[in-house]
Amino acid sequence: VVPAGTKIIPEAHKMDADINIFFEGTNGGWTPAHTTVNDNSNADCEALVELIKQQVAKTGKSKYIVVRLTWVYTNANDNINNHLREAFGEHFLDLKAYLASEQALIDAGITPTQEDLTRIAGGHIPTSLIFSDGVHFTSKGYELVAQQVYKKMVALGYYAE
Repeated sequence: VVPAGTKIIPEAHKMDADINIFFEGTNGGWTPAHTTVNDNSNADCEALVELIKQQVAKTGKSKYIVVRLTWVYTNANDNINNHLREAFGEHFLDLKAYLASEQALIDAGITPTQEDLTRIAGGHIPTSLIFSDGVHFTSKGYELVAQQVYKKMVALGYYAE
């Protein structure tokens, strides 16, 4: 058991990647109160933007992508994503806009269920792309995530198609 208040130091800061992907925020801990509770306030949004800006600066690299939060059963993170879009511009990847579409299911070779169509109509990621925990993607979902990240890298000129 790790004692409460123990500082966790990730190893990612030791990486020397050419292209960095920032796909974070879902599990919290970055809010001003350092809790896992995100009330989607401007203060919470600004805290996450500042955290990612610090991480980008620490890499010393200009090639990076910031991926939109994709909480699958809610649109509660829209304010955060609007802040991320504004702060990171062309580096921002709105993954949920794609995943919460019929096109994503077509690309995955999945015939939409009625539940999928209902979820898509509400702006949510279809259940055919996520596990029952409502958080993690299926293997097809992760394939789509990888394809979208790659397409963004190409669009930013990081790779030739």
